[in-house]
Amino acid sequence: MKRLSALICLVLAFVLCLTACADKSETQENTTEVTEATTEATTEATRATAAPYTTTAYQKIDNGDGTAYLFYGTFTDTWEQNTEGTLILYENFEPVDYEYGDAPWFNDRQFIYSVEIQDGVDSIGNYAFYWCMNLTDVEIPDSVTRIGESAFYACYAIEEITIPDSVTVIGENAFASCESLVSITIPDNFTAIPEDMFCMCKSLEEFEISDKITSIGGGAFSYCYSLRDMTIPASVTEIGEGAFYNCKSLTGIMVDENNPSYADVDGVLFDKDITELICYPLGKSGTDYEIPDGVTTIDMNVFEKNETLESITIPKSVTFIGQFAFCQCPNLTDIYYEGTEAEWNEITLEKYYDYQSEFTVHFGG
Repeated sequence: MKRLSALICLVLAFVLCLTACADKSETQENTTEVTEATTEATTEATRATAAPYTTTAYQKIDNGDGTAYLFYGTFTDTWEQNTEGTLILYENFEPVDYEYGDAPWFNDRQFIYSVEIQDGVDSIGNYAFYWCMNLTDVEIPDSVTRIGESAFYACYAIEEITIPDSVTVIGENAFASCESLVSITIPDNFTAIPEDMFCMCKSLEEFEISDKITSIGGGAFSYCYSLRDMTIPASVTEIGEGAFYNCKSLTGIMVDENNPSYADVDGVLFDKDITELICYPLGKSGTDYEIPDGVTTIDMNVFEKNETLESITIPKSVTFIGQFAFCQCPNLTDIYYEGTEAEWNEITLEKYYDYQSEFTVHFGG
């Protein structure tokens, strides 16, 4: 009987122990759920205060070797690059003139598809968005007064951009190599197109130079393969070297008759006195060209890369022929010089042709 009582007590103790353990386990589970809920709520609250917040976890780019690069976004007090592809410069962002590759977002530039500059930012620094190859959209506020050198250089995907009237300074190469750029609006009060500003903008078909522009920098429209025509207003008094170099589709450069410094003859650009031949448009039709009598100077690169001309007539008034003037003219076979061979030998000739230009010089009386 004593043995039976002891057994019953042992069973009761075991049951009580199991019940206590179950209660403890349930309590721990409930505590865990509360902790997780609290953590999630805290995280969501933190996200809600981050402006703006993106719910996308990351962007992914395959490296092509079975590996991938994951971008989780960058958030600072003055700018952010979110995983939805937008780079935002906050109103308290302090512009910096960077060197090549120094912009803080440069290493993740392939993830930038749009740029939003908040009102209050007063400048876009040198090389700010250099080689942002996937950038398509840019918002520039009226607070910006300056766009630095090479600021949008090699932004291959951007097709159009509007520069507000507040901008008074644009640096060299600012939009160079924007190969998809077809439309750009610049301020009405802008006075100068800097050097190489649109160099290698291969899709730019037209550009209107306002009557406020006084100078066009060297190489400003060079390699603009789609540019069809150009009108120089009376206000322009300076055109830099090679401003329209290698514009394959350019059919003519028309100059306002009131321009004090330049003139055109049938779409060919000269100085005002028609003594200096500055640019022969590569897209101009016709296989033969006769340089007007009285011209003394043929500038460098004037006919370079022309694939249409077969013959050129040069008056005896010419005393200088610039470097590469007839370089890479594959169909040019004859140059007719109206003076004698002795007079030809008196002309100052820089290296005006190369192995791809094989022509014969014919002499007159």
